[in-house]
Amino acid sequence: LNCIYQDNAGLIWIGTGTGAFSFDGKAYERLDVPENCADKAVTAFYQDSDTVFWIGYDDGSVLAYDRYGMFTRVLSDDDIESRITSFVEDTNGRVWIGPYGNGVMLHGDTSTRVLNVDSGLSDNFIYAMISDRGNSIWMGTDNGLNIVDLTKGKEVVTTLTIADGRPDFIVQCLRMDEQGHIWAGMYDKGICRFDRESNAFIIPPGLEEWENGVVKDLIILKDRIWIATSGRGILEYMISSQSLNFYEHCGAINLNRTRSMLHD
Repeated sequence: LNCIYQDNAGLIWIGTGTGAFSFDGKAYERLDVPENCADKAVTAFYQDSDTVFWIGYDDGSVLAYDRYGMFTRVLSDDDIESRITSFVEDTNGRVWIGPYGNGVMLHGDTSTRVLNVDSGLSDNFIYAMISDRGNSIWMGTDNGLNIVDLTKGKEVVTTLTIADGRPDFIVQCLRMDEQGHIWAGMYDKGICRFDRESNAFIIPPGLEEWENGVVKDLIILKDRIWIATSGRGILEYMISSQSLNFYEHCGAINLNRTRSMLHD
């Protein structure tokens, strides 16, 4: 199991090493895809504002599933040859596709182009992307955080690395809270929130000395933060008491290498 996602109809999608499955609360159903994508590992899902459903594969293939149930091959493994880690849509309606190690591909109605280190990114190895409430796309990479501002009609890149006060080089996941703050899950240093007013990274009290492994995913709620790790299972950080609860097992299920979480 690689990833989990809920579409706007309420279906839960699970990306596995042998394809995509939907879950309606009662039964699982394998998604019927073109033969050349059957049995491939699914690594990312996304649904855009036109309800087009995007599926990214471990080998770099990308399928788009329109509202009429028709598939269109957007990219093939010959185009990228590296796993798709994330998708995000910008305010211009373009879908940004993150193939790990190849920068990001901006897919519009008529063309696809690449944004990479030659365009100003700090790194081509992108783990996560998210759109904020303004006009920016945030990217977590192997070399810090990239903020791409689209306000002026073109991509203006700001990079935030260790030299700019980032606690860690590697950003594995990105999430936005109800106030619009961007949170990052890191490789060595746990989690942090970026405060745009002070232009500073803030680590929650009690989490400064992180020894719980790689952060793979986050869920930010009003009173707590759920943290999926590779090493210590699922952590529940209580914001008011600044305390941690650890969930390393659920019955016979070992949670010590949790990859993805969903708040439905």
